[in-house]
Amino acid sequence: MAARSGVSIGTVSRALNGRARVSDRTRERVHRVAGELGYRPDEVARHLVTQTTTTVAMVVPDITNPFFPELVDGVHRACQGRGHALMLLQSPQEPAESESVLEQLAGRRLAGVVLVGGALPFDAVTTAVGATQVVVVDRASAASATTVGAAVVRADHRAGAQFAGDHLAGLGHSRLVHVAGPAGLVVTEERVAGFRDALTGRGVELPDSHLAEGDFNEASGYEAMRELLARHPDLTGVFAANDLMAIGAVRALDDAGVRVPRDVSVVGYDDIHLARYVRPALTTVRQPVAELGRRAVARLLDDVGGDGSGDAPDTVLPVELVVRGSTAPIHGGL
Repeated sequence: MAARSGVSIGTVSRALNGRARVSDRTRERVHRVAGELGYRPDEVARHLVTQTTTTVAMVVPDITNPFFPELVDGVHRACQGRGHALMLLQSPQEPAESESVLEQLAGRRLAGVVLVGGALPFDAVTTAVGATQVVVVDRASAASATTVGAAVVRADHRAGAQFAGDHLAGLGHSRLVHVAGPAGLVVTEERVAGFRDALTGRGVELPDSHLAEGDFNEASGYEAMRELLARHPDLTGVFAANDLMAIGAVRALDDAGVRVPRDVSVVGYDDIHLARYVRPALTTVRQPVAELGRRAVARLLDDVGGDGSGDAPDTVLPVELVVRGSTAPIHGGL
C-alpha cells in the first residue's frame, strides 16, 4: 500500500489512524488506495496495540431542529476524512435525566467529545471523560464558569445580530421587536446585544417590552410573535433569534392579517435549508454550519489554535446576511 500511495509505511499508518502531521491530500490518497485494495484495518487489534480509539462522541440538545443535523453532518464528514467513527448522543430534555448520557460517555474509550452548546454542563462532561479532550460548539450558559478552560468553536453571533439590525433599520424600520432565544444562553445574550448595538447606532431603542422569549422552535416563535403583536400593534420589523422561530412568527403575523413583508419585515438566523423554501423566502443570517463541524474536529484531534491546555482563544467564524423576500423598505413591499 505504501508503494502504491507513494509514501512511507509510517505515513500510511498515520493517515489511516487519523493522526496529525499528514496533509489532507496525502490522507485522502492513502484512504483511496486502501479502498482500491480492499484494505480494512483490524480496529480492535489496533486499539489494543496503540491504546487509542478512533471514536468521537458528539452530544447535541435537539436533533429535530434542522440546524443540528447539518452540524452533525459536518462533524461526521470531518471524522470520516480522518478515519474516525462518530457516536451521536442527544441530551434529555430534563437535566435530571442527563446521568444516562454521562454514563455512556464515561463507559467508553473516546478520542474526544464534541459538546454542542447547552446539551450538557461542560464540567459534568469533563468529569465523566477525564483526560479526554472536549471541544464545545457555542458556549452554553451565560454563567461563563460552565465553560472555563474549554476549547470553543463558535460563530460570531453578535456580529450576525448587528447585520440583522442594520438591515432592518436601513430599510427604514424603527418600530422593531425581537423574538429571543431561551434566557441564560450565551447565544441568546449575544444576539440580543448585537441587535441592540445596531439599533443604538442608528438612534433606535429596543426596550425590554419589545422582546419576547422563545425556545428555538416554530411554536414558541408563533406564541412570542402573538405576544409582541398584542403589545405593539404598530410594529414594522421583527428579528427572530433563529429561523424556526422566524417561520413561526411569519405564520402568527399571517393569521393576524399582517402581510410579510408589506406590513412587517422579518429576519431569522441560521439559514437552515427550509429558509429559502418558505413563502416569502426568509431573509436570515447564515452560519457556516459545516465549517463549524470541521473546525470542531480539528480543535479536537489536532488541537488547532491551542496547546492542549484549553486556554486558547475561541475559534470564531464569520457569518453573513442573506437577503430574501421577507424584508422590504417600510411600506415598500408588494
